[in-house]
Amino acid sequence: MPNFELETARLRLVVPTPQHLELYLATYGDAKVMTHLGGPFSLARCRQMLDTHITHWHVHGFGGWVVLERGSAATLGVIGLKLPQDSTQVEIGWLLRATAWGHGYAIEGAQAVLNYGFDTLGLKRVAAQIAHHNRASLAVAKKLGMTIDELESTETMWTLLVDSPDRA
Repeated sequence: MPNFELETARLRLVVPTPQHLELYLATYGDAKVMTHLGGPFSLARCRQMLDTHITHWHVHGFGGWVVLERGSAATLGVIGLKLPQDSTQVEIGWLLRATAWGHGYAIEGAQAVLNYGFDTLGLKRVAAQIAHHNRASLAVAKKLGMTIDELESTETMWTLLVDSPDRA
C-alpha cells in the first residue's frame, strides 16, 4: 500500500498496522474514553476494530490513521474517515486517549484529515455522528466548521456536516 502519512505541526498520522493493537486496546479498551460509545472494548473487539480499519484502507483507499505525537512518537489515538456500509456519505471520527485530551490534538489531526479528504480524495462533504451528551466532540466538530443538520440528527445523535471549501 502506498504511504498515506499525514503530518501537522505536532502530529504524525500513519495508516494502522497489526502492530498497533496495543494502542487500540489502550484507547478502545479504556472506559473513560469509551463513555459515549457504549463502554470499553475487549481485546478481541479491539483486534476486530483494528482489522476493520486496515481492511477499510485496502477496500476504499482511505480510513483511520493512528495519531502519533511528532516529538516523542507517543501514541495518542485514532482519527480518520470512513464510508459506512450502505451509505454514500463519508464520515470523520476521532478517538483520543484520555491523556491526549485538552491539548488541541483532535482539532489539529481532524483538520489534516478533512484537508486530505477534500484536497486528495475530492470529497465535497464530510459528516460526523456525535452523541448529544458528548459536548467535547461537539465542540471539536464546531471548531472544524461543522454545523448540525437538524433533519438528519436523531434523539440521541447529532449529524454534523462540513462542505469542501471549494464547493460551488
